[in-house]
Amino acid sequence: MKKQTGFVAAVSVIALVASVPAWGQSTDAGGTVASDTLADAPQENTEDAIVVTGIRRSLERAADIKRESVQVVDAIVAQDIGKLPDPTTAAALQRVPGVQVSVNRNNELGDVRVRGLPDVLTTVNGREVFSTIGRNFDLQDMPAEALSRVNVFKSQTAELTEGGLAGVIDLQLNRPFNFRDPTVVLGGRANYGDRVDKINPQFSLLATDRWDTGIGEIGALINGTYSKSDYYRASTVLFQRRSTNTAPFNTPGYVIPGILQNFPQQGFIERHQVNGALQWQASPSLEVYAEGFYTYFRDRGSRNGANIQPFTNGTTITDVTPGTSCINTYVRSNGNNPVIQTDAEGEKSWTLTPAQLANPVELCQPESMTFANLVSNQTTQARDLNQRNKQFAGGLKYEEGRLNAVLDVAYQTSKYELQNITSDIGQRLPSLTVTMDVDGHAEYTVPGDALLSRDNLYIRNALIQNFTE
Repeated sequence: MKKQTGFVAAVSVIALVASVPAWGQSTDAGGTVASDTLADAPQENTEDAIVVTGIRRSLERAADIKRESVQVVDAIVAQDIGKLPDPTTAAALQRVPGVQVSVNRNNELGDVRVRGLPDVLTTVNGREVFSTIGRNFDLQDMPAEALSRVNVFKSQTAELTEGGLAGVIDLQLNRPFNFRDPTVVLGGRANYGDRVDKINPQFSLLATDRWDTGIGEIGALINGTYSKSDYYRASTVLFQRRSTNTAPFNTPGYVIPGILQNFPQQGFIERHQVNGALQWQASPSLEVYAEGFYTYFRDRGSRNGANIQPFTNGTTITDVTPGTSCINTYVRSNGNNPVIQTDAEGEKSWTLTPAQLANPVELCQPESMTFANLVSNQTTQARDLNQRNKQFAGGLKYEEGRLNAVLDVAYQTSKYELQNITSDIGQRLPSLTVTMDVDGHAEYTVPGDALLSRDNLYIRNALIQNFTE
């Protein structure tokens, strides 16, 4: 049974200073002490060997995994993950060569691929895990603090679970026999979101110990994490520009968007995770163990969309600030661009009258303008998504000489619940001011936050409720 120490490098340095005769010793990759400097020095008792651990040891472990494997595999160990500012396993995996991640709809790193291929099998402690939406496990739901190491197998061998054409990602959770001494680790971080004006916390706690008893050595470990992230994402779109020299404005010289869209998304993402393990070394040859994990993910938010149409009867435009972005163009009677059609012989035809074709006009985009009595077609999509995964496992390992036997039994469940309510509504906005360029994008100003108010709304199209389990 291999033991790995949790001592930091500073403790080892003190030990080196206190043991002066050992100043010339070096430690090989296997952890044995070789004296290559003091050839005449007396042989040290191996019980007094000095072992330096820390980041260098973690890198050696990762290199040993790659060196001893018969297939192509990359590995990152706990020290590598712990020193990076990565909140989830999916984010930490971007450090592995040949692994690609992309930003998903929650603006988080996910969608892990190996060598560009998506068919990746996921295992936890060597056991296959799944989710309700596929055979793969959502790696962004497992925090990096829970891991001892991650192995990325880029080629298949007989002992690996089949099914991952692109590769296999194995997550190794911490176990009590990975630690030599009683250990308690408390971690915390916080990110400030400028748009939501909130601090998003993330906490983790690990506690483990091991005891020598009359029936053998017993170890226990518990690890839990919690995180919450508020988000706000805005999307502003202006398109189908038209001339204002038509109804309802009848004001020459300007070109303005025919449709103004605004689709902000807001809400929060919450994650809980807990895992634990018990190990019992009943004899030098027999180990009995039990372990499990539970992950919880929740995305509660809404998407409020406004599709505003200025070219509607009754709408007026005032307070126009002229701009310098101008074009010379042909305009149809409805204010739109002309349509050019080409027949089979290559002849072009215009949807313009001879008078319009003979009189191109100059149109300028205003820097800002204010509309009154606008038609706003709106939609509100509220969702509450919950996903839970849990796995319990146990078994025993027996190793005596050439006899190596393993019995492992696991049970897993995964549950996915989604509630989605969509309401298509509308209203007449008393006023809306559009500034075309504020830090590179358009800005809408609506007095009284009318787009976020329930006053004056009416059902325009539909009310839809969708429940998925």
